[in-house]
Amino acid sequence: MSDKTDSSSPIFDKSAFQKRCVYDEELEHTILYGSMQDLRLQIDTLKQNFVEGDYHSLARSAHALKGTTGNLSALGLYESAKQLESSAKAINERGNSTSSQPKETEISEEQIDQLIELTEKQFIEYSALIQTEYPPKPE
Repeated sequence: MSDKTDSSSPIFDKSAFQKRCVYDEELEHTILYGSMQDLRLQIDTLKQNFVEGDYHSLARSAHALKGTTGNLSALGLYESAKQLESSAKAINERGNSTSSQPKETEISEEQIDQLIELTEKQFIEYSALIQTEYPPKPE
């Protein structure tokens, strides 16, 4: 499995996010910090779906994460979620298939686990970058 998200996608496209927020720094800060807990919960849901072997829900959860991260211009996370969604769909479809013969190109549970780990790693990197680019405001 290639680790495309580590090298080809920047963690965060700040200029795209600024444009999306009409260059309102207060709005940018509010959205970014407001989304951190939601992103954490979405990743926890991915992990729970995987533990339960619920690949249909895993694909849906990855799709939701993909949408959230796309809106946040969190490109690394977006790519991880996109790969995870596609892989979970493939495993789910395989489970619904009448053929029991595995194919060499099929996704394994180990690969799904690696994608979840990569997604979590991307979240940690994204979170650290956001705290650097948009330091927390004193209360």
